[in-house]
Amino acid sequence: MMHFKGSKESSKLLKRRITTVVILQNLSRVPIAIANVYSVVVIWFHSDASLEFIHVQETASLLEGFVVVGAILGGAKYDQVERLRKFARCIGLLFRVVDDILDVTKSSQELGKTAGKDLVADKTTYPKLLGIEKSREFADQLNKEAQVQLAEFDIEKFKQSLIDSKSNRLSSWTGEDCCAWKGVVCSKSTGHVIKLDLRNPTFFDETEIDFYSEYRYLNFRNNCLGGQLNPSLVNLKYLQHLDLSVNDFSEPTISTFLGLLKNLRYLILSDTRLAGEIPHHLGNLSSLQVLDLSFTPRGFFALHNSLTTKNLWWMVRLSSLKRLYLSGVFIRDPSWLSAITMLPSLTSLELASCGIQTIPDHLSQVNLTSLASLDLSENALNSSIPFWLFNLTDLEQLNLRSNIIHGPINDAFEAMTSLVYLDLNGNFINASISKSLCNMSSLGYMDLGYNDFEGSIPSEIGHLAQLTALILSYYKLKGFVPSSLGQLKKLQILDISSNMLTGVLSELHFEKLKQLTILSTYDNHDLALNFSSSWIPPFQLQYIHMRNMKIGPRFPTWLQNQRELQELNLRGTNILDTIPNWQTNHGLRRMRLNSNKFEGSLTSFPPDIMELDLSGNCLKGNVPIPDDLSNNQLSGRLPSCLGNWRYLEELNSANNSLCGQIPGSLDDLGNLVILHLNRNKFNGWIGLLRPNFKSLQFFDLSENGLEDFIPAWIGEKLLGLKFLRLESNNFQGGISHKLYQLTMLQVLNLAENNLTGSIPHCFNNFSMMLNDTPGGLLFIGDRTATTLSDFIKGRKVEFTFNLHLESLNLSVNQLFGGIPPSLSAINSLSYVNVSYNNLSGRIPSGNQLQTLNDPSTYQGNRGLYGKLLLNNCSGDTNIPAAFYDKGHHESDHVEWFCAGIGTGFAIGLVGVLGVLHFKKSWRYAYFKFVENAHNRLCVMIALKASQLHRGISTD
Repeated sequence: MMHFKGSKESSKLLKRRITTVVILQNLSRVPIAIANVYSVVVIWFHSDASLEFIHVQETASLLEGFVVVGAILGGAKYDQVERLRKFARCIGLLFRVVDDILDVTKSSQELGKTAGKDLVADKTTYPKLLGIEKSREFADQLNKEAQVQLAEFDIEKFKQSLIDSKSNRLSSWTGEDCCAWKGVVCSKSTGHVIKLDLRNPTFFDETEIDFYSEYRYLNFRNNCLGGQLNPSLVNLKYLQHLDLSVNDFSEPTISTFLGLLKNLRYLILSDTRLAGEIPHHLGNLSSLQVLDLSFTPRGFFALHNSLTTKNLWWMVRLSSLKRLYLSGVFIRDPSWLSAITMLPSLTSLELASCGIQTIPDHLSQVNLTSLASLDLSENALNSSIPFWLFNLTDLEQLNLRSNIIHGPINDAFEAMTSLVYLDLNGNFINASISKSLCNMSSLGYMDLGYNDFEGSIPSEIGHLAQLTALILSYYKLKGFVPSSLGQLKKLQILDISSNMLTGVLSELHFEKLKQLTILSTYDNHDLALNFSSSWIPPFQLQYIHMRNMKIGPRFPTWLQNQRELQELNLRGTNILDTIPNWQTNHGLRRMRLNSNKFEGSLTSFPPDIMELDLSGNCLKGNVPIPDDLSNNQLSGRLPSCLGNWRYLEELNSANNSLCGQIPGSLDDLGNLVILHLNRNKFNGWIGLLRPNFKSLQFFDLSENGLEDFIPAWIGEKLLGLKFLRLESNNFQGGISHKLYQLTMLQVLNLAENNLTGSIPHCFNNFSMMLNDTPGGLLFIGDRTATTLSDFIKGRKVEFTFNLHLESLNLSVNQLFGGIPPSLSAINSLSYVNVSYNNLSGRIPSGNQLQTLNDPSTYQGNRGLYGKLLLNNCSGDTNIPAAFYDKGHHESDHVEWFCAGIGTGFAIGLVGVLGVLHFKKSWRYAYFKFVENAHNRLCVMIALKASQLHRGISTD
């Protein structure tokens, strides 16, 4: 053996000899491939795997040998040679697949050879095994994989394929040192890129709506990356962690080339708006430990994935998989559980909202002994709780929420000693609460709400010493609440609402609940509170919900000691008292004291209040702060200090006796979303206001005595307005063209005013009315029952947040001219009323107006005509009272006309007779004229009679 001592000549000689050996090894593939071509003739295979083996050993090996030799001679590096080797194999196999397809789809003339020879020889081909469509899909896959092997990782192309127009999250991706880029992590020992984290740093929860929701939403959308993934990503062959979640990529499906990242351990693609079938190529990621293709249940719906999978058997090769998150993926395989049990390392499994309908009650063998967390919520599982679950003794979290699970709770739960989290909410479990649940000493969270449980709350519930949340709401539970609840020292959430509980809650029930922050006992109509006036609770609550309970007649004094209180609901609790002073509580944001018997005048409330509902009480006097003070007996003027309540989102003082002008301090309430001042006695002008209502969406000043022109600032500043009601005032002048800048407007009611002029022709500016689908988010705290009303055809119609009814009411004014044709372009308009004006001309035709076929829409406009009014000429029978009030009573004109005719006739007759009596010459002349006329008439009659007689005689 020769020894080389390190000289340059020796190294070159060694390199040449090694290169020669490698070349000879690859050239040796050529005769072997040629031999394989002839051996195929005598071999018969019937599987696509065997067929692929044949083609790889013949055509692919032949091409591979020449390509690799060329690469070595050209000085390619080892990793480049290996990529070219894979490229050659893909091209060689692609050639054979395409050749098989062409043999059955093209003619001999097109091919230049005899077509259909494979079929005649009964040769095994890809179309024969897979079919034409599947063969074409396989060819397309081979083509893409070949292109991927030729692509170097080009950071510029990868960056350009992403869209980062607003967030500048990729602004640090400059220079050659990619390890310094944000989101890129490199190995400290090798310098290779091992982690690429492009997860959206912000998150938007659609269910958490408050004043800052719009800001959070815009911030979230601005931080979303878009675009597509460049295939050169696969050349990061040492990549272990890839997180692209919560972005808005335009990829229609999951890229198949991700299955080539052999070293990948974490693949997170949740909430990226992916759709289509999950490619089985992901099953090649044998090192994968975490796979997340889910959607976040409380995330932004528009980015939810819409993935499907025929089966889960492609996962069985993921032997290292520990956490699998497929929530929201539609699983069409009834044997899904059999595939899951082939993953022995699995510790966490989330399959929420997957459309799963079946789950076996028993399993012959359970391999999921390592499973610690299982989420099968929001499916359609129609069975009892499966028995095999009780064998998962290491299970810590179990979520079966919102299914069709029925039957009793099995006593076998007692064996699940590791269980910390249990959620069975929203099922049909129809037995009493099992005492075995009370023996699960590790349980920290238990939600059994919205089931059919009966009986009472067991006193053994106090044994759950680790419990932090107990939710037993919306049951049929009866009886007394056990005092053992007061022993749960770690309890933070207690919800026993909407049951049929009776008895009394006393200090004993809360004796040791020092950590309690949420207390919900509402809708237990026979449950009462009985605390001494000197009792000081051991807790500081943040949320209290006690509506429809027996709390009155006095306001609970212990509530005033809750300094951390954020929300209080005591609606309908029979309190007959004055409202206490809450000025010192700066954290209280929402308070609902409506439907009680509070009396006296209002004093003061926390300065940061966002929602206050005092409607349906007996309050009197002036108004120190408005929010929802509707349906009371309040009088006087609105206070001039309104601008101090900067967090107000809703101001509702409707149905009172408030009067005077609307104060200018209203201008400073920039956070208002809803403003209701209707059905009061306000008067004066509103055109002098200069409001800063950037968020206002609902504006109602109807049924007051306001006298003004419709101010231009409504159209100039309230650009987000959806609901505008100025009905039954004394507004005058024309309809301002500025209103047509309100492109979000869905309801416009200007009826029963003194408006004049014509209807403007720019109705098509109302783009929300032009659209069939109402859009936009309404950010208004967490109110779930805020309603707005309008009157349509004499009945009250309620509108909620996202309006589904569009309305235009211009009735009982003095408008003239024609109905503009643009009105017919509003596709979603479901109510129009232009009655009792002075309109004229043809009623426009259009897709939408043809559906509004109620003649009352146009009545009281005698100048209008059209197909709809052809059979409605008998006159109007039902004329609104407001029309009388505005001087539009049509019968009044008829009566005055008739009275004028009679009076005129009488005066004329008296005048003529008086002249004849006092003027002798006129009297002689008049009677002479009458006598002559009489004589002529008699002569004419006699002559005509004589002529007629002679004619008859002649005949």
